[in-house]
Amino acid sequence: MTDPTNTAADEDGDDDGVRRFLRAHGAPSHVVYGGLDGLVARWERVAAEAERGYGFTFEDWLNDLDGRRLLHDAMAHAAADEQQLVGARIAAADGRFRAATVATEICQWGTEVAAESGYDRGEHWWYWRAAPDLE
Repeated sequence: MTDPTNTAADEDGDDDGVRRFLRAHGAPSHVVYGGLDGLVARWERVAAEAERGYGFTFEDWLNDLDGRRLLHDAMAHAAADEQQLVGARIAAADGRFRAATVATEICQWGTEVAAESGYDRGEHWWYWRAAPDLE
């Protein structure tokens, strides 16, 4: 079994593009270890939590939205077969998330951060969604 704290390629040389991307962007070792599947599973959990009623803080919400951005960015580094394998799962979680949240006029991070970070309402749509029960 591979050590989840090991951020180097494992003994089989498995150093896929997503894990390289995550390492290069300073992701925690457990996120690197989880790879693309871990990012997708996390987003599925966020969608489920939004459906049940988001029970965490606004800071947690922002962190979860950033997790979706990380998934978006990581997909560009995934092999075509990986993208195909997880594409339906991401689309389903996105649909559930959209149904459980409400559209907002302003990015959840605020206008200034959105501009500084290059967030685009079309490409990064999740930043323009709010949990209806989050104060």
